[in-house]
Amino acid sequence: MPPTKNFETVNKFNKVSEGLKSSDPKTIEATLNELEKFYPAKNVGKFLNYLQKNYGEFHAVSFVSDLEKGTTETISYAELYEKTQNLAKKLLDWGIKKGDRVGMITENSPEQLIFNLACQSIGAVVLPWTVNVKKNKGKTHSEIMQEAKMDFVAIADEKLITELLPNFKILPISEKLENQEYFAKNLPKPQQKSTNEDWQNAIENVKSTDPALLMFSSGTGGDNPKLSQHSHRNLMYTTFAAQTSSNMHQKEKILEVLPWHHIYQYLTQFIALSTGQELYISTIEELTKSELKILKVIAPNYVTGVPLIWNKLSRNIKKRLEKEINSKPKNLKKYIKKLITKATVNALKKNSAKYVLEEIKKVLPEHFEISRKYWTQMPEDAKEILITLRKSLRKRIGMLIGELIGIPLLKKELGLNNISYIVNGGGALPPNVADFYSALKVPMNSGYGTTEVCIFAFNAGKKEKDINPPYHSGKILPGCHFEFNENNDYPGYPTLKIISPAIAEKIYDPTSGKIIYPQNTFMTGDLGTVTKEGQNDFQLTVTGRVGSLIKLQQGKAILPNPIEDHLTNNLPYLERAFIHGTDKDRTLTALVFVEKGNNKTTEEISKEVKDLIANENFGATIGKVVVETNPLDPACISRSEKLIRPAVVEKYLN
Repeated sequence: MPPTKNFETVNKFNKVSEGLKSSDPKTIEATLNELEKFYPAKNVGKFLNYLQKNYGEFHAVSFVSDLEKGTTETISYAELYEKTQNLAKKLLDWGIKKGDRVGMITENSPEQLIFNLACQSIGAVVLPWTVNVKKNKGKTHSEIMQEAKMDFVAIADEKLITELLPNFKILPISEKLENQEYFAKNLPKPQQKSTNEDWQNAIENVKSTDPALLMFSSGTGGDNPKLSQHSHRNLMYTTFAAQTSSNMHQKEKILEVLPWHHIYQYLTQFIALSTGQELYISTIEELTKSELKILKVIAPNYVTGVPLIWNKLSRNIKKRLEKEINSKPKNLKKYIKKLITKATVNALKKNSAKYVLEEIKKVLPEHFEISRKYWTQMPEDAKEILITLRKSLRKRIGMLIGELIGIPLLKKELGLNNISYIVNGGGALPPNVADFYSALKVPMNSGYGTTEVCIFAFNAGKKEKDINPPYHSGKILPGCHFEFNENNDYPGYPTLKIISPAIAEKIYDPTSGKIIYPQNTFMTGDLGTVTKEGQNDFQLTVTGRVGSLIKLQQGKAILPNPIEDHLTNNLPYLERAFIHGTDKDRTLTALVFVEKGNNKTTEEISKEVKDLIANENFGATIGKVVVETNPLDPACISRSEKLIRPAVVEKYLN
């Protein structure tokens, strides 16, 4: 059976992985070969054999087939194996061979998963792409595929055929497309069809070091895009790390909603399958359109996403809560709960616990008798917490809200009642979003390294202190190593370097072919600290990016993130804050975006911002405050809900 958390196995793996820190390429390669012995399989094809043997009749892949009726359709691990086998034989018949590059332009679907596995099982290299991907920056799908030097392009929408011809040989991702006019004429029809034995022979011919996956990383569609090339053993490391380091269990349900060209989404599929889980495939668009009803139908144990997803989801949860509390109450007990809920929702909408008591006061006086009875029955410690809400004690507030509004009932209604935790990757959650999930008592695990270059290296556990701290990324995973390198431009701000079997074996410029990073090494550009809590137990806290550091005239380096968070956490009327400065400046500039309906004047806001920072030890003062009453331009926000700093400066401060 598959390995579970086995400390002896992990310790052995960590000991062997020390060889990755060598500067000798031969030692590194020998180490990687030795580490392969721990993995469940050598390549994706053998991984499929492993899944079939270990999980057989378990549910593998599911999706909601009828939302109104609440019905789902499921593919077992045995059926997944059979479908992948049949498609792989077709691919061999169509002339796909080991080393061919296949771009896949499609949305999340069971067909996408099966086509991907079939390609990789015979040694083809897959580039995931999405029809509506925002990374294009004006480029056509055909130009993107040419940039990555694809041999074939597989599609799920026949409308793309015209755009891609005559530059590529085009393949159908779904079986129903095979009878479309173009494919009916152009797909090869061999006299002798491939057999199961031919497929197994193709699998045997794939080496662990052969490329399996291509991913565009930062700069995609811009002037300097780069490609990361992941081998079969990179992917198999992910399955080993999931089996030995995650808190996931067989037959549990995991929901994925990110677009599949995102490495985090892509690897969720391998993580779920390797641990024998039931993988539900959807999109954030479907989730939003259904008003979260998909969550209620599935009742997942885990949901994976990035800060942008959790921000969108929190807004939709608030809308659902508002909808629920506006319905007519059936009895007094429920009515009281609805009143408190309404106050809480209004407060959470403003993303500040400071508002909870004020909102409760606004709602309850309309029904004084009810509020007085409720207050007299309230335990003294609960009264004390209510009174101290003004001090914005976030953790206690989360507990209080849970007691007041019956969180278990709300979580069941929202489809979150089975959640063990939701998994956040690709960046730290904004504090206000993290606080929202804390209030709903939904634990959050933060992953680190889930970029197109470094699959993942740190992952939070389930300890209370690991849940939702800003910039916190948790424990290092098996075989991953780190060091901080001094930065000559910013003394005292060393940046994090990760060495890991997870990191892409080749990271290069697709135009020139130039290698950007050494094998298994990733210079993250992140600032942070690591604390040791055991022999092989480390905790990473990421504090920001070296690229966001501000160097003022006197040479002092200032990290803007803590200042920005301090402003938004302590001035509830601020939606966002942005700190800027250059080596020509003596003081910092604060750009702040205020909520609609705010009654404070620009002068009052400016004074409060300056005074707040002056009273803290940030090492700099605010000399100028720019107040914006309109929302931040979406062009200044990245896909992961982070500020694009150069764009903000260009738009608002130049």
